[in-house]
Formats: sequence, C-alpha cells, structure tokens
Amino acid sequence: MYQPTNAKQITSAVAERLDTLKDEGLALPAHYNAQNALKAAYLRLQTVKDRQGRPALTVCTEPSIAESVSIVDQ
Repeated sequence: MYQPTNAKQITSAVAERLDTLKDEGLALPAHYNAQNALKAAYLRLQTVKDRQGRPALTVCTEPSIAESVSIVDQ
C-alpha cells in the first residue's frame, strides 16, 4: 500500500507541467484559474474509494493521481 499522497506536491507538479505547456503555446480560456481546478479535482479525489473501500489517495501511485487531476493530456 502507498503512503497517503501529499496534495501540495501533486498540485504543484501538475501546475508546473501546465506552465510548461502554456510556454509552449497552450491556450486556456480567459479568466480560467487552473490552480483552482486542480485543487477542486484533488478535493473530489478524497472521496473516491477502490473496490475494497480504501481511499484512492492511499492506494494509487502519485503519477496516477497526478494524471487524474491533470487538465491537459501529456
């Protein structure tokens, strides 16, 4: 079993990737706050459980969680 995932680490890593993509030409809608979207996705993940009823954030890998809150395909 994995250790519980640190929300700040995950959202920071995804935000950094998003910044890189924006530098490469990614356009987001005006007034869109990607940080808020990332935090909302992470908060939603806190309620997700696996088939055995274990919290997803304790049984999933950090890369898997980062991919699930990512708003951009990599």
